[in-house]
Amino acid sequence: DRQTLDDDDLVPAPLMPRRRAFPAAADANSDDKAANDLADGGGPRSAAAAAASNWLSNNDPQFAAVGPGGGGRPAAQRKKAAAATATAAVGQNCQQQQQQQESSQFVYNMRHPCRGYCLIVNNYEFDASTKMSARSGTASDLAVLRESFRRLQFQLVIVENVRCGQLLSLCSQLAAQDHSQADCFAAVLMSHGEPDQIYGTDGLLRVDEILARFRGDVCPGLAGKPKLFFLQACRGSKFDAGVEVPDSGAPSDEADAAAIEQQQRRLLPSEADFLVAYSVTPGYYSWRNAVHGSWFVQSLCRGLDEWGYGGRLDLQRLLTRVCWRVANLYESNARDPLLCRKKQVPCIVSMLTKEVYFVPK
Repeated sequence: DRQTLDDDDLVPAPLMPRRRAFPAAADANSDDKAANDLADGGGPRSAAAAAASNWLSNNDPQFAAVGPGGGGRPAAQRKKAAAATATAAVGQNCQQQQQQQESSQFVYNMRHPCRGYCLIVNNYEFDASTKMSARSGTASDLAVLRESFRRLQFQLVIVENVRCGQLLSLCSQLAAQDHSQADCFAAVLMSHGEPDQIYGTDGLLRVDEILARFRGDVCPGLAGKPKLFFLQACRGSKFDAGVEVPDSGAPSDEADAAAIEQQQRRLLPSEADFLVAYSVTPGYYSWRNAVHGSWFVQSLCRGLDEWGYGGRLDLQRLLTRVCWRVANLYESNARDPLLCRKKQVPCIVSMLTKEVYFVPK
């Protein structure tokens, strides 16, 4: 899945469903046997249950024989217990229905056969005309990205050292694929950058030109589905010296929301359902270790492994923790004293309309 483009004609492979391994047949059969034992009431369990029932009938007045028929509680008590059970069941069903409606309304459907494509672009060598230096340490980022997004069951498309035109062509080809069976689309772009721009090997490319290829009105197969972009690149030349503050938690906010009637087909903004996670805020330098990789990508992959895999956390909550990790656990250590002890915080721009959970398939 790793390719170096020599022309503009890379055609991504079709999406293929990926499933979890199920237990062996023997294990499944033994589980079924245990379930049947419980349901059919055979063996020692049944004897123990009968003994317990006899003991209750003989020793607890509530279960003593009543009236000519004997055996059981009075009719009034039985009716009262049945009514309470029915009320509890109705309440539980209503709660489950409400949770399902809320899940459908506020959580993206991540139960399609395929997770979707993940494009990883790793630019580390640049034309002399750009005056950009080589990006050392990026191999470490590529390694962890490959593992993390594979674990989340994405189908990877990895390219390295691509020109601006090649990148736009590849994005157009990916957008033209059949996404009807996919949960979402993801892309990780690693290169040098400027505010709102990222470098191909031959020059600068506006980020919004890349995003435009996946808008809902251009790529109908991804309309209403999450389109997730992660950018590891500088967004300026300023350095963040940081500020010392005491650690404190913010009080939680509460808000009331009116119920929205769901429709089978609905009109959505073309820009909806995008998330762009920048490694740094506008105007600032994005740090990368020459051996261990970039602060942002390493923290992102650790967050995906810890909280994304298995759908433990919604993606935006996960990214908040990634921001905390980058902001609190990293500090520059450069040979130039003027570049030491600098800080960084990622910048998350979200147009998502629902929560994203990477539930296993």
